[in-house]
This record gives sequence, structure tokens and C-alpha cells, in this order.
Amino acid sequence: MAKRGAKRKEFDLATVEGLGRIQCTNNEVAAVLGIDPDTVYERLKEKGDFYEALEGGRNRGRASLRRLQMRAAEELNPTMLIWLGKQCLDQTDRLDLKAESKIKLEAAPDLSVLSVEELKALKAMSAKVIEHKPADTSNRAKLK
Repeated sequence: MAKRGAKRKEFDLATVEGLGRIQCTNNEVAAVLGIDPDTVYERLKEKGDFYEALEGGRNRGRASLRRLQMRAAEELNPTMLIWLGKQCLDQTDRLDLKAESKIKLEAAPDLSVLSVEELKALKAMSAKVIEHKPADTSNRAKLK
């Protein structure tokens, strides 16, 4: 017995190709054709005329877009030249940073020449300086 079901819907393949050419998503193709998105996915799986029209249109659309981009670059459009350089030639923006420092780094003092008593005194003074909170600057003017 023959298989029965809904009649297979046929599509204008030129329309399908045109939708591919403008890079429509599968959901957009479904909306324009008035069909369920699942139908688009099923037709694409079949790799038949529908697939050839849609994917062929997408490929031709990308080639056309690339041709227009190259034309813009040939006309010395700086934005397009930079973008194509990044896309096709792996070029990147480079930011050169230079910094100058006025801090002098000197070698650490040789503490081996200090006696144990001197080291203890140095430690105590360091602790006092580290723990010391800055004085109220309003009092400094009075001290002068």
C-alpha cells in the first residue's frame, strides 16, 4: 500500500536561493516561505534541490559581499583596509606604551656589618615607622 500523508510542498527555488544570498537564517527562510522551521531543517537534511538552492545562495552571497569589501578596500577606504587586514592577514592593533620612572632602585644595604644590638634597634625603629600614622597636617603649619 502506498504511503499517504500531506502533499509535499514545493518551493520556488529562485526565492529560496535569494533568501540564502541575503544570508537569511533557517527560521527567517521558514517565515518568508510560510512554513514551519522544522520543514526547512528536514529539507536541508535531504541534501536535494532545496539544500542546493539555499546553500548555493548563501555561498554566492558571501562571495558577493567579499567582492564589495575588496572593492571598497581598492578604493582606499581606510576602515575597510584595516578590517580586511585583521580578517585576512591576521593583523592586529598594537598599542605602544612607554613609561618613565624617576624611582632609583639601589641595592639593599648589607646588614651583615651590624651587630645584634644594632639589628634589634633597627627592627624596633622600623616597626615604629610602619605603625606610625601620618600626623594631622593642620598642626604642621603651626609648628613652622
